[in-house]
Amino acid sequence: MWRQLSEIFESFSGWRRLLVVFCVLFVLAFVSARCLQPGIDWYGGLEDCTVVIFVSRINWNEQKFDRIYHGLSQHTHADIIVSSTVDRLPALESRYDRRVPFRPLKDISVEDVDAVILVGGTGVRYHFGDAELQELVRDMAGAGRALASVGTGAALLSDAGVAVDAELVTPRDVREKVKEDGAVAVDERIHIHDIFITASVGSERDFLREFVPFVQELQEEASW
Repeated sequence: MWRQLSEIFESFSGWRRLLVVFCVLFVLAFVSARCLQPGIDWYGGLEDCTVVIFVSRINWNEQKFDRIYHGLSQHTHADIIVSSTVDRLPALESRYDRRVPFRPLKDISVEDVDAVILVGGTGVRYHFGDAELQELVRDMAGAGRALASVGTGAALLSDAGVAVDAELVTPRDVREKVKEDGAVAVDERIHIHDIFITASVGSERDFLREFVPFVQELQEEASW
């Protein structure tokens, strides 16, 4: 078959060869985009919903953040706020030309938030014991609102003391920390336990697919 295709290709004139190559590349790009990016049919909803994406002040995982931020901003109606424990995040500004809505954690109140996603990265250890972050997570838990994490972000949930006996998807590098805080580390891609939805590294697409209906269900139950 490949020999026949090669012979057919060789029979084409120069401009026709270029057209065939362009069409093949276009199809490959389209298929890759559909495989690597969340399908728009998985999303929708989250009207009148504010989601805070928390990233570490240093060493936050840009790839995880990109997938989560773009998935939510392009395929839902949620209002998105990116936050950290500093007044500015230069690394974020330089990467997105200040187009990403950023607000310091100190300026965020649980009354204005429906869900928090804690993005992992090696920098999460700098936030263990952070009073502002712990307060927001505790307030969210007290209000019965959605708390999510991807990768090492699970350690920030347990660090706030709200995840005792809760099952959290946890990577190896923070597993002992999570266990010491009283949570149960599980080795899955996506796991939902009560108000927590946690995910492993590399599962951002599947995470968002579960996250959207999860938040909507909590909203309906609580009548926010």
